[in-house]
Amino acid sequence: MIVKFHANSVVTEHPESECFFVGFADDPGETVNYLLLQRAFEDEEQDITLGHNTYHVELSDQSHSSYGGLSKFLLHRNQLELSFASDRLNQLDGIVGAHITFQLSDQQFELLHERLKLVFTGSNCFARVAT
Repeated sequence: MIVKFHANSVVTEHPESECFFVGFADDPGETVNYLLLQRAFEDEEQDITLGHNTYHVELSDQSHSSYGGLSKFLLHRNQLELSFASDRLNQLDGIVGAHITFQLSDQQFELLHERLKLVFTGSNCFARVAT
């Protein structure tokens, strides 16, 4: 199953400035579907030991979350596509990926792109698709 929704809210900053953070939500008031991506500003020794020195992804439920685990994250001008790595699929109740649409100004989109690059530092799943 691919989770599909339109994000009426796109956030590029953690509310308490605790980490690099990007969030997409269908309805900020009554959220059903969402995608949260975050990464620590700096990797701590414990994070490295536990394998948490990468991005964290959560899709619409805390039980659908993981450190790393994406095989593909493609950013288009008004949408994104993501696919989970095959070794994570047994944790996701049949979810294999997501397709999320959004509407942002050019400036907001460039900020989104910059924040995603920070979240995905050191990962090879992220790409911006030229349009």
